Amino acid sequence: MSGNKQVIGNIYNTEKMFLCIGDNLVTKHFKKSSNYLKRFHQERKSLLRLQQLAHVPHLMAVVDRETTLHLSRLPGCSASSLTVQNLIDLEKIVKQMLAAGVARHSMPIRDVLVDDCGEISLVDFERSTLRSFNWSPVWLIATKVTKYHYLKLVEQYQPQMLTEKQRQQLQKALVIRQYFLVFRKLRDYVRRR
Repeated sequence: MSGNKQVIGNIYNTEKMFLCIGDNLVTKHFKKSSNYLKRFHQERKSLLRLQQLAHVPHLMAVVDRETTLHLSRLPGCSASSLTVQNLIDLEKIVKQMLAAGVARHSMPIRDVLVDDCGEISLVDFERSTLRSFNWSPVWLIATKVTKYHYLKLVEQYQPQMLTEKQRQQLQKALVIRQYFLVFRKLRDYVRRR
């Protein structure tokens, strides 16, 4: 996240977001910043598609005029590492999420919650792609990006779980990612001029 980040108890306050984690409810307010309306609407739409899943927050209320979402509080806290079982469970959540038509642009470990029993959940869907139809080129790329980020977590925390095919997929994705980073730097340079 850019800028200052304040964390006091269960309150997270950044330039882009105000997040208050209560006993049963999480309040997420999108502050006026770059793309805040897009991020607010994207998370709302994503959570509506994922309402049937047990391990993602349920949307309890939306206050459009305040760009605020009220979400169910999931047990646990952000993971600092992931066990083999955590990753097996996370893969199931990812498959269910994709089947519901939601793909994530990233999957940092801070978005994976683990409770005292080792049960995991996945939060933070503001940067996602929604399936408009099955064979959409954008959707096909987004699913590959989601799977890539899942495999990156496996590689980082339980690399022995990766098959040879998955290792090759990660290597190919890394090469493609490098090309996109060069393109992004060029784009940013042109925008600054």
